Formats: sequence, structure tokens, C-alpha cells
Amino acid sequence: MAVELASRPRVQGKAAGSDGIEQAQKPVACETFSALLVPELRGQPKAQRAKGGKIGENEMSVACWQFTPTDYFRRMKEMQIANGKYVEISYILREDTQEGEELEICPADEAFGFMVGENQVLVSLEKALLGMKKGDSFAFRLSVDEAYGEEDEEAFVEVPKSAFIVDGELDESVFEEGEVVPMETEDGEEVIGVVAEVRLNSVIVDFNHPFAAMNLHFTGEILNVADAPPQGA
Repeated sequence: MAVELASRPRVQGKAAGSDGIEQAQKPVACETFSALLVPELRGQPKAQRAKGGKIGENEMSVACWQFTPTDYFRRMKEMQIANGKYVEISYILREDTQEGEELEICPADEAFGFMVGENQVLVSLEKALLGMKKGDSFAFRLSVDEAYGEEDEEAFVEVPKSAFIVDGELDESVFEEGEVVPMETEDGEEVIGVVAEVRLNSVIVDFNHPFAAMNLHFTGEILNVADAPPQGA
């Protein structure tokens, strides 16, 4: 049994035969994109660039050849969350609403990272984040069906107390309701259960996801969007 542990300005097109393409090639438009991509111009006030920071005609030609408006928007799009991208987020997870019980917290200095489209997180979570960029904030609610579903009665398993013998001694510490118990399936897969009931010679262990039967509310921030995880991650 597996356990799953801002809008942009739109460039208006022109009809065929008009000067739409020519307008996009005017030096003013080219300078705008160059200023965004040439380090020495980025962040300088317009007035300052006009006096001493404006790049020369030859430099302008090179900048325009290297960075067209199409390239700029393509690069911006590549920075958005999409399938195949590596994403890092910080978040607070609550039950049902923003005022609900806090279930989990992941601060920025312990960012949660995952690859989009590789079944590492809930599909509904990925869909809610698609198109976002670094620095964007998010807040959304996932229904029970969008999250971990309803509780499965078959996930409540009766386990003999003898299964908890360690080094020849019975581990009594796990025989309390609510105790978390890591176990292994016949295939060697580790699963996490919670003791739901203690009987005379056995315990009932709940292997449902801890957040099963819950509506979930996420709030957080996109900390990073990249093509691949950082080396060593």
C-alpha cells in the first residue's frame, strides 16, 4: 500500500499589411527590452540613462539582435511553473479553511521541493500552482476528493502484538491510541500507520493517509522555479 507522503500586459496584434511588426522593431521598444536584459542599464532611472547611461548605436544593434521581445517573453514563460520544472515552496497547511486547525508548516528556510509532473505531490496541488513564478503567493482549498480522499475501511489492519517484538522483547511503547508506528509490507515498502485501537493480543493500525477525509487549505509562496533540482538535493 502506497502512502503519498500576476497578470502580464498583452501585446495587441495588428491586421495584415499594417505596421505592427515595424512598430515592434522601433528603437524605443528595443531599448526597453535591452534595458531589462543588459546589466549596466537594469535599475537605472530613465533620466539617468538618457544623460550618460544610454547604450551606443552599435551596442543597441547587438542587444536587439540578441534579445528580441519574443525572446524576452519566451524566457519569462520558461520561469513559470510547468511540467518538468523543479519548484520550491514554503507553505502552511490547515484543515478546511484559512482559520482551520494548523496541520503542517514548511518555512522558507526548510523549503519543500519537488519536480512537477512526476507524481511527487498531489496532482491537484500541482494544477493550482501551474503558471506561477518565483515570488508569487498562493492560497487555495482542496476538497476531500482533490486531496487524499475518504478513509478506506480496508486500511484499518489488525496487527498481532507479537509483530512488535524487538530484540526478543515486546515494545509496549506502541500500544497507545494515536501512536505512530512505522512498518514494512511484504514487498519491503515502509508504511506509516497510527494505532487506532488497542486490544488484548493485537492492535488496530490505521494506514490511511493522516489527512484522509479532510478538506485542505494551503497558503504559501513560490520560492524557486528551475529546470532541475540543485546539485546535491
